[in-house]
Amino acid sequence: MNRPRCDDCGLCVSVCRFGALSGENGKVAVDPGRCEGCGACALACPKGAVSLSPAVQGRIYGSEAETGPFWHARLVPGGENSGRLVQILRERAQKTAREREKPWILVDGPPGIACPAISAMTGCSAALAVTEPSKSGLHDLKRLGELAARFRVPMAVVLNRCDLSEEGSRAIRGVCREKGWPLLAEIPFMAGVVEDLARARIPSGNLGKAAAKVLEGLKVLLAR
Repeated sequence: MNRPRCDDCGLCVSVCRFGALSGENGKVAVDPGRCEGCGACALACPKGAVSLSPAVQGRIYGSEAETGPFWHARLVPGGENSGRLVQILRERAQKTAREREKPWILVDGPPGIACPAISAMTGCSAALAVTEPSKSGLHDLKRLGELAARFRVPMAVVLNRCDLSEEGSRAIRGVCREKGWPLLAEIPFMAGVVEDLARARIPSGNLGKAAAKVLEGLKVLLAR
């Protein structure tokens, strides 16, 4: 913030949705740890007293996996994910897909419905929600479904560790029927998956049949 230009009018405080700006004793105070870099304060300030400074939150990497190119990022300790970071990764993935003539791009969306999740879902052909048979899983599934509906993205569901709670599984099945979300697969708890993850291996061997069923279901969903 450029203090000589700032007259502490408080307009920047009123447009900040993240609590990074506050009015204390008639003076505007900044909390950099809360800033999400949206730039609303800089646009709103009539004096041009607010500007954004670049900050390194992590690094972006392009790798080669067994199944094809893989774009990902590693954040610095304490660094936060952002919608802009997800957008950059998607843009690079799209460029790579065009160059290599890849028909699909799989975006591993973050949990929740905040900016990173919105950026991951925007413009997608379909969303695949992976949930668990718990009250928190059901709650989050409903919220994600509302987000998908707002962006007009068709959504399907996979019920993971379905054998942990029969009551919770029934609730998930019920809301899927109610909302019209295809339930593509129900995957029981598998100790082999845990062992693979502990050894930093992709557990494709244990999930082969379920994964094939999910892919076929997605193809049907995309063909609608």
